Amino acid sequence: EAAYIYREHLKALHAARLKDPAVGDDTQAWLGLARALVAQHKYDEALGDHGYPALRVLLAPSQRVPESYALLGNMVDQDLSPALWRTICTILEFDPATQSRSPAEKVLAILDRGVDRNPDSALLRVYRASLHRASYRNDRTIARDLRELELARADLEAAERLRPTDPDVLFRLFDEWYDSCYANVAPDHLDRAAARLRDLAALSADTLDEYQRNPEDMKLSLLLGEAKLAFKRGDPARCLEVASRWEELRDEDQRRFLPFAGRLYLRAERPALARKVAAHYRTAIENMTGVNPDLRDSASVLDASLAWADGRWYEVISLLEPIVSAGQ
Repeated sequence: EAAYIYREHLKALHAARLKDPAVGDDTQAWLGLARALVAQHKYDEALGDHGYPALRVLLAPSQRVPESYALLGNMVDQDLSPALWRTICTILEFDPATQSRSPAEKVLAILDRGVDRNPDSALLRVYRASLHRASYRNDRTIARDLRELELARADLEAAERLRPTDPDVLFRLFDEWYDSCYANVAPDHLDRAAARLRDLAALSADTLDEYQRNPEDMKLSLLLGEAKLAFKRGDPARCLEVASRWEELRDEDQRRFLPFAGRLYLRAERPALARKVAAHYRTAIENMTGVNPDLRDSASVLDASLAWADGRWYEVISLLEPIVSAGQ
């Protein structure tokens, strides 16, 4: 398992360092171990005070590992036991009285500490923006307070000023700006989302290699981003332009894009082309062995969209009812 491999690697480094103090540490190995432990819900081991408590090591003030704060925030979202929060308070030097805070407030406190210690981290600012935006969205009052969105926008703009080149951060920035909430505080939010796609498209091969990104996978991810933007903006010509690129794709990439192409054709009021894509998609997944149920559901949703466009209401219900009943 991953945790075992990382732990053995760190043990070997420790043994080597006893013989030669010049041997360096491996932050990425600590981060890999922390992720593996959190994925297995071994929180005590990740934050303990003996053995190889990877997350505790990475959260030390002397360390500068922004990902560790994002990982801790996700962990708190899953487990809010008093004992866990007391441990976090000790590590991050929080007032134990913060136990009474809401889950969102606790995660925000973690991200605030992370930003304070890593002011040059675009990743943490995007994570914090996402939290502020979620707080605004979860506000059920009639007159929503825009302050949370203003804070989110400020974090996104601060992240952009840091000029990140990590594809993960840039995609997260795209996803944030794409969210309709930001129309309340940034009317040009879709333009900002589009700008992040351009940043991604401009990344060099060396940068993609540095972040272990496959160039072909990046092309598809960018195309999916363009499809989302085209659909939301609704310009028929752009929808047609992006949708037609399904014919350039092959195999799995084409299968992943076909549902988007179908919806774009419908958005451009070209139902005949949408039906062609839907039929092609059905054929593609039927020829697969061990088809994932999600793929069949995706095909049913596309067929339901076609039925809706044609005014076949009962067929829409028939297609979507099994999905809804299954809780999808």
